[in-house]
Amino acid sequence: MHTFYQRHPSEHRWTKDHLLEQVIGNPSQSIRTRRQLETDGEMYMFTLTVNRTKPKNIKEAMAVSAWIEAMQEDLYQFNRLDVWKLVDRPLCKNVINMKWLWKNKRDEENTVIRNKARLVAKGYGQKEGIDYKESFSPVARLEAVQLFVAYDAHKSFPVYQMNVKTTFLYSPLKEEVLDCTRWLWLPLSHNT
Repeated sequence: MHTFYQRHPSEHRWTKDHLLEQVIGNPSQSIRTRRQLETDGEMYMFTLTVNRTKPKNIKEAMAVSAWIEAMQEDLYQFNRLDVWKLVDRPLCKNVINMKWLWKNKRDEENTVIRNKARLVAKGYGQKEGIDYKESFSPVARLEAVQLFVAYDAHKSFPVYQMNVKTTFLYSPLKEEVLDCTRWLWLPLSHNT
């Protein structure tokens, strides 16, 4: 017979009973969420490293160190993969402007866990037939994914999921793309 973890009165009815061996920490304490941990010093220090408000422009982003660090991380990936090189602006060529997008990444409890900044090209300034010949996005159709999973389940194949960070930076382009960097460059000081 197993000794089950006894519910604490403060727990809600949706929590499950767990074997005592599987409980991490002190079983006599109630379960604490990240919102409850904000009173603890460790969680308080964590909340200082992320910013809860999204900046509206580069000036607001440059005023907060958490957003500067997020932008440096994105620029570091561009430099690490040798995505671009600095050239003089050629005459009679369409130049694409760039802009920053900022996003707060949240967990299941809607707590901000990290700040993410992305440098994107304003591709709508390109003209089809002049700047590029075709547009392609490597996205799988739902039917293809369903067929793949059904076949793997039928043959008992293991299926693994993965996420490649900055995937779009790995594929080479056929056309030459010129972007205008009118925004403020950040000094790269990444520690990896």
